[in-house]
Parts: sequence; structure tokens; C-alpha cells
Amino acid sequence: MEQTKETKLGRREALQLFGVGASLLALEACTKETPAPIAAKPVEPPRPVEAPKPAPEAAKPAEAAKPAEAVAEAKPADGLDCTAKAPIDDASAGLRKALQYKEAAADPGKVCSKCAQYEAARYDACGGCKLFTGAVNPNGGCLSFAPKA
Repeated sequence: MEQTKETKLGRREALQLFGVGASLLALEACTKETPAPIAAKPVEPPRPVEAPKPAPEAAKPAEAAKPAEAVAEAKPADGLDCTAKAPIDDASAGLRKALQYKEAAADPGKVCSKCAQYEAARYDACGGCKLFTGAVNPNGGCLSFAPKA
């Protein structure tokens, strides 16, 4: 058998050897030139959204109420015309459009005269509605039908 001679490092020698190597690596890292940091572009604040400009006073109608003819589309088969019985303001015109009010109901079971919101004979033969202004045809209809109790 052949014997090999092992060389053992003592604690002091090992620290000296590794300490020197570590300090050389640290020194090398410090001497390298580091690139300059990239400057960030300034962020612009968001631009405010402009509100729509109101129409000039000359372009607005003299009255706020519109004739009912502009709101109603279909004429009922009964011949009763409630479109010209009373003026309709802008808010009611918008509500009538949103509720899809028609002078002649598409469903004969859901006519205004059978609705809890209907006010009979408010405008002679035409009635009214608790939801919006203006005359309402008793045979008309809208999406807000609620049967009378």
C-alpha cells in the first residue's frame, strides 16, 4: 500500500488564504466602473376633461315645454289623439322615451287604463300618469305597467 502525504491547513493559514482572496474580489468589484443610472422621464399629470359647453341662450327654445307630438309616435286605432292635450317638459319627454311610451299599446292586456299609475280623465278623454307629465292615451302603454289592485 502506498501512503500519501496529506497537507492540512491550520485555522490561521486558512483564514489568511481565504481572507486574501475575498479581499481581492471586493477590491476588484470596487474598482470597476459602474454605468450611470438611467434617468426616468418625467410623468405628465393627466389632463382634465373639459365639460361640454352649454348651448348659447339664443339656440335654446323660449319655452321649456315641448309639444306632445314630438314624443308620441304611433296613433291609436280608437282615433283618440292625446298628443296635443298638454305640453311635455324635457324631463318628462326623456322619461317617456326611456319607458318607451306609445299612444297605442303593443299588448292589449297592458294598456294605460288598466295601470295603477293611470289618472283617468285628467285631460278630458285622455288621462294622465303619475310618473310623467302630459296627456296619456287610455289605450297607450309603456314599460312601467303595473296592474291595478
